[in-house]
Amino acid sequence: MNKFKKRVAKSFSTQFNAVVYGQGFGHLEEILNSFPSVFLINDTVPFKRKNLIFREKNSDLNSILDVGVLFIDLDKIKDIDFLMPIIIKHKPDIAIEGNECIERNYSKSLWEFNYRPRSKQGFFHVWKKIK
Repeated sequence: MNKFKKRVAKSFSTQFNAVVYGQGFGHLEEILNSFPSVFLINDTVPFKRKNLIFREKNSDLNSILDVGVLFIDLDKIKDIDFLMPIIIKHKPDIAIEGNECIERNYSKSLWEFNYRPRSKQGFFHVWKKIK
């Protein structure tokens, strides 16, 4: 088990599905091995796998079920409002690429829905919903 997969297993419950917005920080293969189903929201599909479900950016996100973790690439954080239907409906933990917390102007909608940065994992930092 490599370092990235250990940190994912330590940080998140892997019994629910994951949503990847972007390329999964370059660790899409490890994410696919950690979760039962992975929904990939991107322009292209890098490869085919049994548990990889491709969604185009303009598709309906309300049909995605049982989301436990949302992975967001650093170059996609400007579109974080696009993911709000998933965040509001499922209240997943959010992993954003990079160890440093994203700027306030990108994370404003997360703060409005009571999400706070909770931990730095080296490859990503984790946002969790507080009560």
